[in-house]
Amino acid sequence: MKMHLILIFASLIAFSTHATAALLKDGHILQVKQSWSQEQEFDRTATVFVPNGRGPHPVMIALHGNGGNARHAQQYRFLDQYIRIGPQGYRNSWNIDREASKAPDVDFIKQLIEQLKTYANVDANRIVILGSSNGAALVNRLLIELNNTHFQTAIKLAGQLNQNQYHDDTFWYDPAGGNAYDTPITPSDKRRILSIVGSEDRVVPYQGGPGVKRYSFMDAQESLYAWAQQMGEKGTMLKTRDGIEKEPDVFHYSYLNGDVLLIKLQGAGHNLQPFSNHHRDGRIKRIIQSFLQHP
Repeated sequence: MKMHLILIFASLIAFSTHATAALLKDGHILQVKQSWSQEQEFDRTATVFVPNGRGPHPVMIALHGNGGNARHAQQYRFLDQYIRIGPQGYRNSWNIDREASKAPDVDFIKQLIEQLKTYANVDANRIVILGSSNGAALVNRLLIELNNTHFQTAIKLAGQLNQNQYHDDTFWYDPAGGNAYDTPITPSDKRRILSIVGSEDRVVPYQGGPGVKRYSFMDAQESLYAWAQQMGEKGTMLKTRDGIEKEPDVFHYSYLNGDVLLIKLQGAGHNLQPFSNHHRDGRIKRIIQSFLQHP
């Protein structure tokens, strides 16, 4: 009887704590103060877009490409059930190695997530990080360096692994938070990963090799298979001919019942036209919605 009362009391405390926790509000600006070689006590920010209702809502953190900004998150307003977070990259870039920013971006995103989890209307078990181009490169870095308690789903647009991040059948990182990529690491498993790439991308080449800022990239299919293996895939890598054309010029390479999925857009370049959200075609929007609707 005594133990029963204790459990009821503990449950009431937990319920009360959640009920009185603050609600994240639309238009709020999240802030993280950081210091690094380029700045001291610098305020990093992220813009917040919150749907109607008390939630808890799933979260989409949208990382812009090089030269972009936090308003990139507005492109995903079709995900109207999600709290959308638009972090701002320092000097409009994300630090992978050769960008203008040398900021500790993995720690920045980690701290943002830890802040988000304190709000009552945030579903901490349904956090998605989406990145485009340079933002996709940061998604790869976050997949490598943060565990799956921080986020559970990743979406990458035009951004497979580079060969600093993965080589010799191993993922690599810098435990000091820099760009040495000199230490092997085993990333978390049990995540869902969607990669959308254009077959004619010359910035991050689909077939791999030299690309933007002298990075050397993996072949898109090999990159996705490396992630599939890390998530638990035991089968062999799908060949080019194994892609399933679900609709004209849209080829699916699926592992783990679609939990790890490569979409090849035949004929598309780095901007993924004519499939992107900005174009009337809009197939990328439908691909993202479909992936997120089937956990």
